[in-house]
Amino acid sequence: MQRDFGASNSSLEFTVQILGVIKKRGQFTEFSGQLARQLNAPNKVRVQLRIQSQSAAMRSKKDTEMVKGENFFAASQFPEVRFESDAIDAAQLVDTKALHAISGYLSLRGKRLEETLTLKVLSCVDIDALEKCSFQVTGKLGRARYGMQSHRAFVGDDVRLALVIMGVSEPIKAPEAPN
Repeated sequence: MQRDFGASNSSLEFTVQILGVIKKRGQFTEFSGQLARQLNAPNKVRVQLRIQSQSAAMRSKKDTEMVKGENFFAASQFPEVRFESDAIDAAQLVDTKALHAISGYLSLRGKRLEETLTLKVLSCVDIDALEKCSFQVTGKLGRARYGMQSHRAFVGDDVRLALVIMGVSEPIKAPEAPN
């Protein structure tokens, strides 16, 4: 079982606070990932995510250039951000009632640090049909831990991430006309 996802069927957004009150939102337009069952442990699943840091976009051109620049993602020097999870119990992928912790390693700006994200299953009936399932993965990371220390007077340290993976819905069949 494997579920591939990317910008065509998912969204990946980030939010930072300015002066403690204003939320600035951005998104990544190029990323790919997968939920994959482990060959040697079929009841375990790993999450992998690759983000092209150059694809970061914000509302204004100035903010977009700043977030891609040396003080933030340093996209020209570090073109890819990666997250690789530890194995999680595959049964969690059909549990829509609970929030599930996903621990793993985030590689950003040349640093590889442990992070814990939160998985919320939006909809999933059959673990063997993951392409129809929808998930939300959220998390918070500290900019300073990854060497992003500039603009601390007005940009908050916490960066909130939100990845939404939408399932493929079944086409609705039109009712057959009576004879």
